[in-house]
This record gives sequence, structure tokens and C-alpha cells, in this order.
Amino acid sequence: MLKTVTVPWSCPALKNSSGQLFAEHLSVHLNGQPVQVRSCRESAIPFNRVWPGTQRPVNQTEMAAFVSFAADEPVHVTLNGALNGEKAVVRPLSRRIIPQKTAPDRIEFVLNEPGQYVLECGTSHHAVYFFYNRIEAPADRRSVQWYFGPGIHFPGLIRLNSGDSVYIDPEAIVFGSLFGKDVHHIRIFGGGTLHGGMEERVFRSFFEDILHSTLKFYNSSDIRISDIIIQDSACFTTSFFGCSEVLVDHVKILGQWRYNTDGIDLCNTANAEITDSFVRSFDDSIVMKGLDHLGLTTVNWQKDRSLTDIAVRNCIVWSGWGKSLDLGVETGAPEYARITFENCDLIHNSAVCLDIQNGAYADIHDITFRNIRIEYQADTLPEIHQKSDNDTYDPGGRIGVPKLINIDNRNYGSWQGKSGSVHDILFENIQADAEPGVPLKLPFRLANYSDEAVLSRFTFRNITVNGKRIAGLDDVAYQTEGKIGDLFWE
Repeated sequence: MLKTVTVPWSCPALKNSSGQLFAEHLSVHLNGQPVQVRSCRESAIPFNRVWPGTQRPVNQTEMAAFVSFAADEPVHVTLNGALNGEKAVVRPLSRRIIPQKTAPDRIEFVLNEPGQYVLECGTSHHAVYFFYNRIEAPADRRSVQWYFGPGIHFPGLIRLNSGDSVYIDPEAIVFGSLFGKDVHHIRIFGGGTLHGGMEERVFRSFFEDILHSTLKFYNSSDIRISDIIIQDSACFTTSFFGCSEVLVDHVKILGQWRYNTDGIDLCNTANAEITDSFVRSFDDSIVMKGLDHLGLTTVNWQKDRSLTDIAVRNCIVWSGWGKSLDLGVETGAPEYARITFENCDLIHNSAVCLDIQNGAYADIHDITFRNIRIEYQADTLPEIHQKSDNDTYDPGGRIGVPKLINIDNRNYGSWQGKSGSVHDILFENIQADAEPGVPLKLPFRLANYSDEAVLSRFTFRNITVNGKRIAGLDDVAYQTEGKIGDLFWE
């Protein structure tokens, strides 16, 4: 059975920073049924700057499209529209889906199971996402505190109370923000879209509660967010500060093009799981931060918490700037420990794929990156920092080659003169697939700028590039700086 999604209010005049809601230049049929194609604005180039007081110009962006549906059977996809180039690819490549161009303006392929998929025609620009969801029963209106049925809603900022449930129907778009402080037992679910396009950023601070973004929690616990789509946040997309018992499950994050639109931020947060989700962000995609060392004043939350017992599993990540899977650079926390990134596909990357940057004083240990598949493209653009309004993006013919692994231990802020340590880290079954034109000696960096801190005991087990095992630093384009301890290659 196939259940398609159609938002029942089409309003072509409705515009905001995201542009039109619907991608009328494309048509998609699933098992012969026409479905609604939605649009979203994405970053077109990795061109970024420190918050200048105004939002990023739209001429640095482009439109993409997405389809969301539920089924319990194989789904034959037919897409018609103006398609770029002869080449078409469906990512993640690990799903081994081969699209066929059956006419100049038609592509077809089959999706056999639920998941998140990205179709690219010619290049990575103007991608089309396909979100194949599980079939779920709709919520009983009487069982939830916030019920958003089919249609378009404009609630603005919603301040949640303990015990609240928020249901967003698959055929709903909710323009607003969900915010919780000192709340517990929160449920957010349904399959619909939480859209941040009506909030304008007017402050530089993004750790504090001046800026709401789409989902933000402080000092809260037992939070479960499942199945929803999160689009066009004003800043950090989904963030947790001093929280515990967090589950982010089957969430789709897209349409993030504004400054500092991280995907998911766990800040001084413990006992968390991020699973089976899709993240396309314009800043670090899935990141863990410690913020004890920052002088935050407008919100009182418990910052002196360690980041422990965290798992990121079965996720698909597209990073438009910064790092894909990241610990740091803010590491103002006593400890980062027992953190696992596992079975993830990094389909597009920018600065770094797998990153640990200890920029404050944390003791970071017992961290595992396992069964990670990383895709490198020959048309990846290099990151360039914009310094003024007059700067233009000019890669000068260069391609971007993100660092495969980066570990950097330094104190960026001089927190009471202390430096942190990074030790007992495992990288296991890391598979990089590089297109022709990408250097096969991928960038790899270890740096320690503290004589008293420990940067040691790293195990690299079965790391491959295009199927060839990396046996040591001679097989990568490596940089090492400072005092480095034991490295084990297996």
C-alpha cells in the first residue's frame, strides 16, 4: 500500500525567505500515482562569514525539491522535468540504486524499502530528496496538547510545558518554533513539516534563548522527536542545552541555508540517541558541544554537564559547510565519553568528515566511529570565508577535498589556562569512495598544541579508500603537529 502526501492548501502568493512552497517545474509519480513535489532553499556554495547583522543573500543559494510518502511495498519512481546533464545518481551509493534516464526529461528507479534518498542529475545542485516513510496511524486529536492537522498553520513560537505532545500531520506545514525550558516528557511526531521561514535572525548569539530557531530545549529531559521534517531554521536547527534522555528518530532536516544552520547540536547533553535521520545543513551537521567556558547571561541552564552515553546511528548526512560528524570545537565540559557514530552515510562533505576538535578543556575518550561510508565528489567546491559584502565566491579552479579525519587539541579561549586531552579513540570500518579527479591520498590531520595534554591511543582499523586499505600515514595526505602519542593501524 502506498500513501501519498498532499498539503491541501496551495497558495502561490505565499512567499518568505524560502521562496515558493511547491516545485511546480517537476512532476513525480509513485507506482503511477501523481504526488506533490515541495521545494526548499539550500546553500549553493560554501561561502560563509561571521554573522554580519543581516541574513545571508539568496544569490548564494539555490532551490531543491522533496517528496515525502509512506508505503509498505516497493515504490517505482518516475520523475519528469527539466533535468541537468546525462548523468544521474541516487545517494547514498551504499543503497545501490541505479536510476535510468528513459527519456530526455524523465528518470525512473525503484525504492525497495523505507529510507531517505537523494537524486542528483548532472551535478549535486538542485537535488531532489525522496523520503520513504513507514505507514503510521494518525494521532487521536484528544491525546495530544498541540494538534496540527492537514493544511498550513502559523502558530509562531510555541512554549512547551512538561508532558506536552505535538502532532504534525504528514499533510501539514507548521510555520513556527517549538521551545522548551525545564520541561520533561515531551513528544513531537507525525510526519509533517516544522518550518522556520517566518523567523528572522536579528542577534548574533545563537546559544542563548534570544533566538528560537525551529527546535530548542534547555535543562530538559525525556524528549522524543520522530518522523517530522524540519525546514529553514533561523539558526541552529535542532538544539539541546543541558538536556538528557533525548531521542531524535527518523527526522529529516533540509532547506537550511542561513548562517549557522547546524543540523543537530547536543550541548552539555547526555544519554542521547540520533537514529535513522537525514541531515542537510549549512554548518556542522551532527555536533556535540560543551559551553561552560562561554559567558552566557540571558538564559540560566546547567552548563557543567559532561557529554556521555550518546549514539548516532543509521543517519545520512550532507554538510554544506564545516564538519559532518563532529565533537567540538567548543569543549567546555568535564568529559566526553562513550560516544558512538555508527552505520552512517556521509554523502557530501565540506571541511571535515570525522572531526574531534578539543578547543577548551574536556577529557575526550572512548569515542568510536564505526561503519561509516564517505562519498567524495570531483565537483565539490572549496570552503571560502567571506570577509565583506563586496567579496565574491571564486574557487579559482580548485576542488574541495574535505579532511577524512581531523583531530585538533588546543585551547582556543584560555579557560583558566587549562587544556584538554583526546585519547582512546577508535576508527573502524571507515570506507571512502572517491570519484575520478579526487586525490586518492585524502587529507588527514593530527595536531596537539599543548605540552601537558594527552593526544594518544588512536586505533585505525580497516580504513579504506576505493577499496584499498590505509596501512599508515604514508597512505594519506597527512599533517601532524605537536606531541602525538600512540597510533595503531590494523
